[in-house]
Amino acid sequence: VSLSNHRSRANTDDTSPAARGLAPNAPPSEPISTHEEKGGPKVSCLTYETHIPPQAWTDASKQLLPTNIKMRSQVKLIIDIHRGILNSTNRKYKVALEDLQLHVKNEQGGVLELFYTSEKKVEHTFESAFQAAQFQQDVLCYQVLGKQVMNMFSVLELCHRGSIAHDGRESVLHDSEGDALIVPSAVAWDDVMRSLGCGIPDIRTALEDYTPSSLEEDLLPSLLDQYQRKRALLGQVDFFRLFVPRMRPNAIPKAQANPDRLEQLVEMRKLVAHSSLCVQAYAQAKAVVNQGWEPNWEGDQTRRIAFDENIDNAKYDSAVKNEYYEATVSRDVRCNVHSPQHMDEPGASTQSHMQGYMLVGSHAFRLPDKNVDHPLAHDKDPIANVPSLREIVTSNPHLEFFSVAFFPEGPRVALVQLFVRSLPLGADPTFDRLMDRFKNGDAALRNRKLEVFIQLGPGASLSTFVWAAIKAVSYFLSWSRKGEATIPIAECGAERTPFPGMTMGNYMEMHHFGGALQADNSMTNNYIAATAYVDSSQMRNVVFRTLYERLEDSALQSSIVDFSYVLEGTQADELPERVLGTVRYVFASPQKNALPIEYSKKIVTRADEIINVDVSAMEGTREGNSETQERTTITASITAMSLRRNKKDDQSDHAFHESRESEYPYKAAVDSLVEILEGIQVPFRRDGLSEDEMKVAMEIEDFNEGHSALNRDGREDMVLLPILVKMNRQDLLRYYLGSNCDLKKAVVCIVESSAWRGTTFPINLQSCRVELQSGQFFQQGKDKFGNPVFYFRNMCVGPWRKDPDGLINAVLHRLETSINELAKHKPDVKICLVVLLGKPKVVDKKAQKEKSDKKKKTGEINEEKQEKKNTENDDQNDEEEDDNEEEKEEEKEEEDGSKSWSPLTAGGNPRLQPGFSYHVHTNQELLKRLVALVSKHYPERLYKAILVPGTGRGYGYWGTAVGTQLGIRNSIPSSRTRAKCFILHRIVELKDFIPDNELVTIVGGSNEIAKDVFECK
Repeated sequence: VSLSNHRSRANTDDTSPAARGLAPNAPPSEPISTHEEKGGPKVSCLTYETHIPPQAWTDASKQLLPTNIKMRSQVKLIIDIHRGILNSTNRKYKVALEDLQLHVKNEQGGVLELFYTSEKKVEHTFESAFQAAQFQQDVLCYQVLGKQVMNMFSVLELCHRGSIAHDGRESVLHDSEGDALIVPSAVAWDDVMRSLGCGIPDIRTALEDYTPSSLEEDLLPSLLDQYQRKRALLGQVDFFRLFVPRMRPNAIPKAQANPDRLEQLVEMRKLVAHSSLCVQAYAQAKAVVNQGWEPNWEGDQTRRIAFDENIDNAKYDSAVKNEYYEATVSRDVRCNVHSPQHMDEPGASTQSHMQGYMLVGSHAFRLPDKNVDHPLAHDKDPIANVPSLREIVTSNPHLEFFSVAFFPEGPRVALVQLFVRSLPLGADPTFDRLMDRFKNGDAALRNRKLEVFIQLGPGASLSTFVWAAIKAVSYFLSWSRKGEATIPIAECGAERTPFPGMTMGNYMEMHHFGGALQADNSMTNNYIAATAYVDSSQMRNVVFRTLYERLEDSALQSSIVDFSYVLEGTQADELPERVLGTVRYVFASPQKNALPIEYSKKIVTRADEIINVDVSAMEGTREGNSETQERTTITASITAMSLRRNKKDDQSDHAFHESRESEYPYKAAVDSLVEILEGIQVPFRRDGLSEDEMKVAMEIEDFNEGHSALNRDGREDMVLLPILVKMNRQDLLRYYLGSNCDLKKAVVCIVESSAWRGTTFPINLQSCRVELQSGQFFQQGKDKFGNPVFYFRNMCVGPWRKDPDGLINAVLHRLETSINELAKHKPDVKICLVVLLGKPKVVDKKAQKEKSDKKKKTGEINEEKQEKKNTENDDQNDEEEDDNEEEKEEEKEEEDGSKSWSPLTAGGNPRLQPGFSYHVHTNQELLKRLVALVSKHYPERLYKAILVPGTGRGYGYWGTAVGTQLGIRNSIPSSRTRAKCFILHRIVELKDFIPDNELVTIVGGSNEIAKDVFECK
């Protein structure tokens, strides 16, 4: 939707504050004429001057009117945008805009008939045809998208009211006489720009035209004095006009449906839908920012919100100290980043758009001496070890966080910064792609990509010599960037000294956490963190060492410093870059503002003692043998058993205590689940219980003899068993997290899952013997983080017998058996699932050797080596030709059955004879059933699911054709689980997650599949 009309109006209007969208000297909600339409937080209505036909002479003659008073026919139509109501000044009617119908009676004359009901209508003649056309469009647009627009306004208003810039007043106040005073609704211009302007160019342009340069009128409502005349507010009319622009002066109302009008409405709906997603993502992040990261400590450092204009920030910062805030990239901080032309012209740059993450907070912590072990260290995850940080991240699993912590060698302090993502997914696909690769990459990739941009100034207390040295360092670093001299040059003024984007891994000792490097299974997977250990004596670069020493000695506390973080784009689909997050420190001293050590220590919560109830002692206190008392005794003994662990197995007991300590953020929730589930019984099959569990079941059966529903139904193979006998606290925590921390939902899931597990296991192996022997699902090896790897194959050797129940039973049998065995040593075990969509990658060593010998005889190998030295293009062409030849040979060998057979290496069933081809052994309905079962009954067991294409007809055939057709990822109901699924383009990328010696041969590894994979067990 083009907003050119709105922009041209803003550019050609007079310079009065009201015309620029500021608050006029008018009472709240005062209607203003449309031809002089003004904005501001006090304006919430649109007004139109009209005339209605005069009364008939016979009616007028019946009225007793003075002769000096004319019969007035002028009526103002007032649209209340907030309530969606049309009023009139003669108060003859009041109707909802949704019920209003318009009929054009005279297009050129601007005459409209307004139908308030099916029978009642009033004719209105507007001042001009343009006014009638504007009224028609405003009413029509409100009926189509008005509610959605005002819902966005309400959400952004809440964001403003929750910020530290709001004065805290309520919406409705009362004066000394008790009369109600309505505080006008308003949203912050900065919130609208950050949420909508960052991704919608037309709205951004309209907002830039709206931005005031000064304010001389009365103070804006709902703003603290500190922010008056420095932060603009938008009213309801201003916000509505961002989506429904003013029409051209020559516009006329339309009497009939117009294709252009319908197309415009459709485009408006698309714009509003896209804007709603942007506002939703921004509001969720803003809620965390408004709550802030403020430990319970009254230090000297304060945090504020940036002003709209950087000149106001500069004036204010020159008179304060020990402050920090988030400046806005592209307005306050100008960072030049790589542009799409960088791949062809190294150093080509462009201005970065607004940052994708918002600053939650920044704090410095005092550290003990070097020889004292401390949870907050450069080689430990700061989010996992700072309690207040951990609480913020784990309590918002639907948001993405980014944290950076600096550990300088000199002062014993740690500077920690936390950011939360405010840019919605899909708004910037390039940024999304780069963040995804960074989060799922290894430590080496993160070291290569994470950069920091630094800007210094102004600093009145710095000497001329220091400033000269700093500027010299800036120019030297710019020159040393190997053809990228244009990158650090930023339009930040003569008083600010920019430095180029410096790769942090080249100058500091970096450690990375979260994402694919998450080693703590108790933490959520919604963040990435980096720690930087800075030691100037270890820096080989003399220039950067000089810069760091200046920063460490005096620059931070003697100037204004901006830190901006960027992920370097090294491929065409990663450009242009965007600033990830930024923070500005105003004459701050981390040493003086550092919090005590107690605030950075890990919270130590005493794990509950393992319950060991003495049943005999309880029996001695009983009076009589009532049913209630006996049931209480049995329940107590059952609860004790469910929470005990085998003391003979020290390793298992240690793992159990570790899992108990890891649940401390959710300890109260787990305690509630134990209390709710205590005594609840579900049926279990006798052949699936251990000896101790059977004793408890028999005790309950003796008590319920003659009363149990299972006995009445003749189910002698089933017994009732309490849920807590089969589940430990770690299991309860998994279901609680899998239910999005909804206690009621978690209880229902636990009961349903326990009943399903009790009636399903153990599985009759005869029902799935063929599927077990095909090796379609098995566990073998571990990934780089020690998680067991499970393989599921979409294609197997030989035709599929199309028995979905058999395949599901086979998968559940091996999954349940393996997890139970692994959980003995690690109760919170998570699995890495590899889904092979196509055929396995089989290397025919005999055919490869014959082909190599043939090349040696003809001298092709030497020629290829020479060609590689001459040109890289020839190399690529040769590789493509070889790949095509190998595919043709593979298809030919499959047709005539001449391919050599290696059953275990190829992942085939050893019982089958050579010559069988690969067939798909799944269908869409089966996968939906399987995914639903596993997602429901194995929550929080998945660490990562990797979908790989395999080999087939061309590159990525099965990944694009079969993988998309089956829709494995889309069939997963939980968004938390969906976020753990990754689709690779090639099999070789699996080695980024699983070591070669652990990766099985069918996906390019060196670990041959075990023989028992194809056995019925």
